[in-house]
Amino acid sequence: MSTSSLDTSDFIWERFTFTGPVNLDPDKKYWIVLHGDFALSDTNYVQWRLDSSSGFADGKASYYDTAWNTSGTDDMMFRLVEEPGGDNYDISSGGNLQIASGETTMHYYSSIKDLTYLCEARVLIDYTITVTEALAWNSDSSQAFNDSDTLRWAGEEEPSSILFEIQTSEDNVTWSDWETLISSDYYMRYYRLRLTVTNEDPATITVVSNLTIKSDLPDIDEKGSSEVTVAASGKAITFVKTFHETPLVAIDILDGLGFVSKITSLSITGCTVTLYELDGTKATGKFKYHIHGI
Repeated sequence: MSTSSLDTSDFIWERFTFTGPVNLDPDKKYWIVLHGDFALSDTNYVQWRLDSSSGFADGKASYYDTAWNTSGTDDMMFRLVEEPGGDNYDISSGGNLQIASGETTMHYYSSIKDLTYLCEARVLIDYTITVTEALAWNSDSSQAFNDSDTLRWAGEEEPSSILFEIQTSEDNVTWSDWETLISSDYYMRYYRLRLTVTNEDPATITVVSNLTIKSDLPDIDEKGSSEVTVAASGKAITFVKTFHETPLVAIDILDGLGFVSKITSLSITGCTVTLYELDGTKATGKFKYHIHGI
């Protein structure tokens, strides 16, 4: 800035893009620091707006002249957007993605998703995109929304302008080429998506107001049968298949004195089944089990 007094005009968001994914330790405190590479003066300075009503309890705004000084309980205004890359787009005031002014194409990259283990998984996406321009809502006063079959409250739908691509990796080092995302299973542990939105007219405003990415992990089922021969200790079951999250266990009692079953010591590797009579006494008996999980 080059002015003799502080600028009191409306503030705008400035985007700073990381060169790559940043791994943070949840047990450590981090600071966002803005440093100006210039000599501070009345005409050379940086303004950063404060938020006096932030709900971020651990935040604390500070500034440095000859030493660090805190500004009460105020927070410097910032927001984190899940975007390791992209071009030709802006973040609107509502937090939506939109094609930058004068551009006809934008690219947006999701962060790297970690499934935590190698498997065949399907990627599901849900999105809302609209193109807004000077459109008439109703040219026929007796019929609403009659100017276009694709006109919605947020604007004109343009589904043909959307392209989702996927890139996968088994080790987060070697990555596949970008390919069009299809409804199919991908063998991977890591993946990321690229969204390309194309507009024919740079005068229109294309807005992505919702983008949800989900991973459908493969179901794992294991069935078997066993028997409680010592009522007091029950029967320990060791799963044959590999589960990655604590599964669900269903027990069917086949015969014996037991009428009710109880599952204890449940983990991803096994559990213990105890049978009970109706009066609460531990019992013996045969049962079958169904383990379901991922």
